[in-house]
Amino acid sequence: MHGDAQTAVGLEPHLAEILESITDAVIILNREGTIVHMNRAAERLSQRPREAMIGRPTWEAFAEAFTPELLRQYRRAAEERVPMTLEAYYPPLRVWVEVHVSPWSGGLTLLCTDVTARKRAEEERAEALEREQQARAQAQEAMRRMETILESMTDAFFALDAQARFVYVNRRAAEIWQIDRSRLIGRSVWEVFPQFVGSEMQEAYREILHNKQPLAIEFYYPPTDTWVSLRAYPTEDGIAGYFMDITQRKRAEEERERLLADLQEANRAREDILRTVSHDLRNPLASILGQAELLERRLAGVGAERELHSAETIAASARRMNTMIQDLVDMARSESGQLRLERRRVDLRAFASDLKERLAATLDTARIDLQVPEGLPPLLADPDRLDRILTNLWTNALKYSTPGTPVTVHARLEDGWVITSVTDRGPGIPPEDLPRLFQRYFRPRGGERREGVGLGLYITRMLVEAHGGRVWAESQLGVGSTFSFSLPVAEG
Repeated sequence: MHGDAQTAVGLEPHLAEILESITDAVIILNREGTIVHMNRAAERLSQRPREAMIGRPTWEAFAEAFTPELLRQYRRAAEERVPMTLEAYYPPLRVWVEVHVSPWSGGLTLLCTDVTARKRAEEERAEALEREQQARAQAQEAMRRMETILESMTDAFFALDAQARFVYVNRRAAEIWQIDRSRLIGRSVWEVFPQFVGSEMQEAYREILHNKQPLAIEFYYPPTDTWVSLRAYPTEDGIAGYFMDITQRKRAEEERERLLADLQEANRAREDILRTVSHDLRNPLASILGQAELLERRLAGVGAERELHSAETIAASARRMNTMIQDLVDMARSESGQLRLERRRVDLRAFASDLKERLAATLDTARIDLQVPEGLPPLLADPDRLDRILTNLWTNALKYSTPGTPVTVHARLEDGWVITSVTDRGPGIPPEDLPRLFQRYFRPRGGERREGVGLGLYITRMLVEAHGGRVWAESQLGVGSTFSFSLPVAEG
C-alpha cells in the first residue's frame, strides 16, 4: 500500500522517509480530495491506521470534523489553489487541530498540528476574563444596590474613617441630625457632635477600633427624651454604624414588664382560688359523698325506699358537683398554660373496657358497645385525662340519645394517630350549632333542657388538644351524632 501511495503522488523513497520523520501529521490529497499518503504522525493523531484511511475522501475519513464552514474553506483552497490555515475540532478524540493547507500540482498537502493545549489555554483565559468582567459588573451592581438600600433604609447609617471623619451618611441620618450631608462628609464626628467628646460614645469608638469587634449599645438621650440603639462594626478604614430610635420599643417593654407582673399576680391569685376550690370544697364534698354512699348501703336492705332514694340523690348530686369542680380546675389550668400531663403508654382496648366497668354504677354502660380492634398500637396519653375525655363523651352520648339505643365506640389507626369515635342514635345536632359545639358554656338549641353548665365538651377539647390531638363532631338530624378525637401513638 505504501508503494502505491508513493507512486500516486510521485514520491521518491527518500522523500517519503523525510515525511515519516516529521513530528506533525502530514496528509497528502489528490485533486479529488482523496487521501493518497499520510505519515506515522497522522496515524497517531487520528488514532487510525493509514491502510484504513488511504484511498478515502478526506471529508469522509474525517466526517466528524468537517463542519459546513470548514468544508467551504477546504473547497476554496482546492479550487483557488491558495494556501491557508484552518482550525478544526475532532470530536471522536476531543482534540483541536491546526491545519496548514498547501496546494501542490497533484492536489493538497495538509500539515496538521495538535493545538488542543493551546486552545484550552485560550478558552480558560477567555473564561477567566469573562468571570473577571462578570465579577466586576456584579461588584458594581452590588455597590449600586447597596447604596440604594442604604438610601432607602428607615434607620440612620454612617461610615467613619480611622480619624473619625464622616465618609458616608445616608439620607435618614442627615434627616435625623438635621444637617446637610455636604456639611458632614470629611468632618470629624467629634467636631460635628462635641457633646459626645469624653462620653461613652467616644469610648465605644475607641473600643471598636482597638478590638476589631462589633459593638451594640443602647442609651437614653435626655435632651430629646429618646432611647437610641447604636450598632457599629469595624471596617478596613474605620467603622460603619447605624442607629435607630427605639423609644417606642422601650416604652412597650416597660409596659410589657408591668403587664407581666400583673399577669403573674393574677396567676398567683388564680392558683390560690384553684387550691381553695380543689381542697376546701372537695374535702367536705368527699365527706358528703362518703356518708351518702354509706347510707345507701345501710338502707338498701331495710326496705326504706324513700330514704334510699334520697341517699342516692345526695350521692349523685355530690358526684356531679365533684365533676363540675374538676372541670373548672382543668379549664383554669389549661387556659393559663399550667395543665400538666403525665403521659404513658395506654392500651385503649383494655382501658376502655375497664372504664366501662368502673362507670357502671353511675352510667347505663350496658348500652356502650366497645368495638376497639385487637392489635391497636398503644396511645401516648395521660390516663386520668383520657378517663375524663371518654367519660364526657360517653355521658353526653347516653344523655342525649334515645333510652335503650346503643352507643358505639370505634377506634382505628391513621397516620400515627389513633382515631376514637363515639356514635349515638340521638336526635342529631343542627348544622349551625356544630362549629360552636366545643366552645365554653355552649349548649345546642332546641330539645330537652339538660343539667350541666356546658363545659363538658369544652373541657374535652382542651384535654385532647393538650395531647396534641384534635376533636370534632359529625351529626345528622334524626339519625344521630358521632364525636371523634385523635391521640398520638406511643413510639417504640
